[in-house]
Amino acid sequence: AGSLADQPFDQVVEKVRKNPIQTINLIRQSSTDLSLWEFSRLLWQWWGIRNDQIRIVDLGQSQITQSILLPDSSRALGLDQTRLDQLIQNQFGDHRLNYEGLNVGIYNATDHSGLADRSSRIITNMGGRVVFTANSPQKLPKSLVLGQDSYTKTRLTQVFAPNCLVIKNCQSAVSNIDIDTTRADVILFIGEDDSVTIGS
Repeated sequence: AGSLADQPFDQVVEKVRKNPIQTINLIRQSSTDLSLWEFSRLLWQWWGIRNDQIRIVDLGQSQITQSILLPDSSRALGLDQTRLDQLIQNQFGDHRLNYEGLNVGIYNATDHSGLADRSSRIITNMGGRVVFTANSPQKLPKSLVLGQDSYTKTRLTQVFAPNCLVIKNCQSAVSNIDIDTTRADVILFIGEDDSVTIGS
């Protein structure tokens, strides 16, 4: 049978669905920088996806990757970021987000530099329209999304601030922040809870 982690993705998903105990084996056999909680959430999401909705892309066998020489003379697989962005836009772009065309602003509400720019790249690849990135004057433990009720706000909340889907008063966390909320239709605050995922 071999290691579960070495088997094709669709077979792993099917085995995990049929026998949730396989999840433990998969966690033990996998090499990942995801935390146990993040990896468990990923596996949990698999159960809600039908096999016909899964598309597997082997980046190692695509034009997106190329062999690069490292300073220690070893070789590694490097990514062509432009081609990767195009692949993500084609495979994972949200046409509804693109069609709605609302302006999105992003504030980094952590001490980790670069998170707003990384989030901007993710949102742009999804089909969103980012008009500015900035640092928030207040640090936040959890991410949140403010702005007009819209598909864009809901989608960004699902991706970056799922805690706000169950907590109704997320907005109160930034009620005292002195920022101009008229610069964009939807504003994303990146908090500490997203810093590990986006920063890696």
